[in-house]
Amino acid sequence: MANKLICIIEGCGNYREGKGLCKKHYTRLRRHGDPLHVSRTEYGVPLAWLQSYIGHQDKEQCLIWPYARTRAGYGNVSVDGHNTSASRLMCIYRNGEPPEEMNHAAHSCGKGHLGCVNPNHLRWANPEQNSQDKIKHGTSNRGERHGLSKLTADDVRSIRAMAKARTQKDIASVFGVTPKTVGQIIRRERWDWLE
Repeated sequence: MANKLICIIEGCGNYREGKGLCKKHYTRLRRHGDPLHVSRTEYGVPLAWLQSYIGHQDKEQCLIWPYARTRAGYGNVSVDGHNTSASRLMCIYRNGEPPEEMNHAAHSCGKGHLGCVNPNHLRWANPEQNSQDKIKHGTSNRGERHGLSKLTADDVRSIRAMAKARTQKDIASVFGVTPKTVGQIIRRERWDWLE
């Protein structure tokens, strides 16, 4: 195996990946412009920030979480050594414990994925109600917004129009899907919301 070069940051010891830096330092350089940047927040500060806004009065503007977030964009806070959703915790503070364990902290603004924790925008909702909110706000990943979707809304409309004159197998070959998928689209078992 060829000799791997070590990161140029003094004392690092990890192998280089880009610009003479290891993955950790290269990522910091890309995100913050400084390979030595450390963005750790002192323990308890995010929780204290959240608690200070329990009585937040602004009902219109989103209150954006300024600390760590999940990959999906939702605020993330540590409580007693466990990570939890900042929105959920704010909803508990403002509205009490969820009526049922499965309840979600639903956002009336539709901007939870952008870090909103405004207590005036949060309420308890069951998973189905929360999904309906996502559809209403346009944040649902259904249809062509879904990362694994092979079809567009126009493709689905074409499939339904072609169903009158062609077999499901023929249609499937045109769109690169299975005949079963075509059948489900025609019967509105998939994409049922699309007119």
